[in-house]
Amino acid sequence: MSTETTKKQREQGYSLKSVEKSEPPQGMQEGEWHTYILVRGKSEIKGVRFDTLKAVTEHGKELAEKINIRNNWNTSY
Repeated sequence: MSTETTKKQREQGYSLKSVEKSEPPQGMQEGEWHTYILVRGKSEIKGVRFDTLKAVTEHGKELAEKINIRNNWNTSY
């Protein structure tokens, strides 16, 4: 692997990969639950949130941006 490729991978931030309707976590109320996945290279962050598809999608994008800013990575979602 070249130095340029390694540097680029280090600088690339998290992005929102997907948002899908899901079952509620155990012991939680029924309703509009969604699972979202953020990715950065081979790393994934999976979250579950109770809200509309649109709101969870926006949450995922904002979370990716906040993580990227905190780690000084490029922001992309």
